[in-house]
Amino acid sequence: MKSQYDLELIEKYLDNALSAKEVEEVNQRLAEDDEFRRCVDQSRLMIHGIRRNARMQLRRKLDEIEESLIETDETKEAKIISLTHSRILVSIAAAVTLLIISTLLIINLPETPQNLYVQYYQPYRNIVTANVRGELQELSKYELAFTAYDSGNYELATNLFKELLAKEATATYLFYLANSYLALEKNTQAAKYFEQVIHLNEDFVDQAKWYLALIALNEKNIEEAKSLLKELKTSGYRSEEVTEILTKL
Repeated sequence: MKSQYDLELIEKYLDNALSAKEVEEVNQRLAEDDEFRRCVDQSRLMIHGIRRNARMQLRRKLDEIEESLIETDETKEAKIISLTHSRILVSIAAAVTLLIISTLLIINLPETPQNLYVQYYQPYRNIVTANVRGELQELSKYELAFTAYDSGNYELATNLFKELLAKEATATYLFYLANSYLALEKNTQAAKYFEQVIHLNEDFVDQAKWYLALIALNEKNIEEAKSLLKELKTSGYRSEEVTEILTKL
């Protein structure tokens, strides 16, 4: 199954670039060849993870460039403006390049804890506020924090959520602050605030346990990850993903 032909066939399949004859061949092999099907599934999962990581790395690089510029107090909050057209093109080009390279490297990828983290991690979506429109100076700090989070400007989001927490310690602020830190790969800070969410025992408790389990996987704390995942299995949160991960550990 490791032939160059198979690798190219899987790549074309995932890119929707198969000929009619190749479509028939792939469909037949997916139905009859367990190893081929497993390799296709692994490729799809890994591409999802690499695409996400490419976006995260690009955001961090752009943030570093922005932070190096001299900013006045009036323009500081303008960091959350959407990426310019040229930056979007750079992001797309980087993601496409990584996808092409990654397809040839992911066959028979071992199910290590870190790879499980890559497969299952994604930042929690904003379910608190709708997309905010209007001039930046007209937005409240609450709206600015979630707008920064939605735009992927996690450095700014952490600063704003911490300011909000200084005035009111809510599970919502704690949870999205923790997610912002995790998106920046600051696992220690993220875990600290996820644990506070659980301690409050109000909102986002199961979600906080899910992310703590992923952090544990990324840091090779297998027993801790299993313990948290078993709690989630009991509660029913993300039951399918929880069962999949426990099976692979």
